[in-house]
Formats: sequence, C-alpha cells, structure tokens
Amino acid sequence: VSTVCTKQHYFIDVPDYALPVVKVTVDHNDMFGSAGIWTNYNKSWEKPANVSMYTDGKLDFSINCGVKIFGGGSRAEAKKSLALKFRSSYGASSLKYEVFPGYDVKEFDSLVLRSGVETMSTTVFRDEIAAELALSGNEFSSTYVQNYRPVDLYINGEYYGIYFIREKLDDHYVESHLGVPADTVTVIECKEGSATSEMGKLISYMENHNMNDPAVLQYVSDRVDIDCFIDYYILRAYTGDKDYPNIRFFKSSQGDGKWRVMLFDLDSIMDSNMNCFKIVLGTTTAQYSTYIRPSARIFLSIIIQWAAIPPSCICCLKTTQLKTNSLNARLIFLIRRSALNL
Repeated sequence: VSTVCTKQHYFIDVPDYALPVVKVTVDHNDMFGSAGIWTNYNKSWEKPANVSMYTDGKLDFSINCGVKIFGGGSRAEAKKSLALKFRSSYGASSLKYEVFPGYDVKEFDSLVLRSGVETMSTTVFRDEIAAELALSGNEFSSTYVQNYRPVDLYINGEYYGIYFIREKLDDHYVESHLGVPADTVTVIECKEGSATSEMGKLISYMENHNMNDPAVLQYVSDRVDIDCFIDYYILRAYTGDKDYPNIRFFKSSQGDGKWRVMLFDLDSIMDSNMNCFKIVLGTTTAQYSTYIRPSARIFLSIIIQWAAIPPSCICCLKTTQLKTNSLNARLIFLIRRSALNL
C-alpha cells in the first residue's frame, strides 16, 4: 500500500494568478506508472494523495485524500477529471473549508476536479454556465446543482490547465443540501432497464394512467417535488441541452420523502438551434427527440397540467397565453432574456 508523501510547495517568481491554484501531489507510479490511475484510466482505482489550494500565493488548505479518475467517456482524453475522497484512513474524514465563497455548504467528504475537456474546442465551461444559471438569482431556486470554482491545477508540480472544483453528486451531497442522514438517501441513475426501481414504477404508473385525472396528478405530486422538476426541465430546454438520457433522481426516507432530480453534465448545451421545448414534449421529428427518456415527456405533461398551460404555448412561448403563477413567471423571465430563436 502506498503512503502519502506530503511535499513542501514553493512558488518561484510567482506569476499573477487570476485563479486559485490547486496542487495534487501523488506518488509518480501511483499516477503515471504501469499500475497508475492515469495510465489505467478505465479502472476505478483510488490512490493516496495530498491536495492543497492557494489563493494569491497563500495556503488555504492542505489535506491528505484519495484520488481517482472521474467521468465516463472523458477518461480517455488527455485532460482527465479527478475525484478527491477524504477518508479517516488518509487523515481527516472530511474537508472543512469554504471552498465556494458565500456557499452554505462548508464541509465535504469528496470533491471533483472537472477538466471541461468535452467542450475543450469551444468554451471549456458549458456545464458551469448551466450551473451559474441555476445558482444565481431565484429563477431556478428548486434546482439541485453542483457548485463550481475555476482553478489552475498542478499535478506533481506540472501545470495541467484550468479545472473546475465541483461538488460530487452522491448521498453526501443530498445529506448537505436536504439536511438528512446520508444512509437515508437513495440515488438512481435513470437508464434503460431501471423499470423495476421505485422511480421506474412511478414512471410506469404515469404512462398507464390519465394524467388529466386530478386524483392521478395528486398521487404523483405526493411523491415528486414538482417545483424541482419544473426548474430542471425548463433550464435544460432553455439552454438547448440534448443529453436527456443523462438523468439522476434522488430522495430520502426522511423529510417529505419526495423524489427530486439533480442537474449535471450539461456539456452539450448551447450547441443547437433546435427548439428543445419541442424535443422534450416529443412534438418534433428531430433525431434528438428519440433520445429523450419517457420520464422527460411525462414530467413535462405534469408541468403543463400543473400550470394549466397548453402544449402549443410551451412550444411557441407566447406570453399572452400564460396564466399568472410561479412557473409562468419563470417562463416569462426566460422568454424576455433569451437570445435563442425558439
């Protein structure tokens, strides 16, 4: 078993860093050797490391942790994302620091160093744009999203570029944001074949019952945080996201026990001139509409009935047809500020 070697870091001829600096120190063989995690990027191996952060050349924190490669298809890219895990076996079981200034959550059992490689040829920060829309203001106050902070990353003293510190969407994230114990949390990645899960059964119920029946709608709203799904689908459609099969539901057995949804991995936003409201509703023949999970169309139908908005109004975005309520206020806000030709 490798032992973490916490090194002393020095800044020589300190450059004028506009961003905080994060330094990950790990045994070279553990990272880049024949049995290293960078070399064997498809493995879920975790290696001991140390992570430190500096602002204006001054140390913010330094803590031992575990490090592993993070992500799906991006693992094969030259600029890889990393997951940091804080465990008592490495030292402290959590990082207690205000990683995201002004943010309520100040203790983390894990963090992600996201590379942004999937949008490397364009912006590098599309997913972070979506996060900023959700985090700033009150338009999407019911959205659950990873906070972010851009940093310059060094691994063993070598510069790897601009990365984003992100929260990790897991049971501990739900614990921090809902105030419930992590062991009461269920997180489901919604993929084909999940029909036997509790959420899959709920989706099946909606597919096989008349959503115009008030009793059916009440049954669903007793089990789903409607506002959370309203914000989630409006934001994804507004930003032009097409990766709808990428969806994650969560709930806790404590509190109201309702299902909610996490907003994540929006690297494909703002890359199309299609009307993504129509894609979600299934009213277009665009090829991307075949990728939309049934849950998206079902929950959109709930939203439409909840707010008494005709589907044609959602597609055409005519404010004169909207009644006054919280959903309509959100839609009108987006319509007036949108630069998209919907």
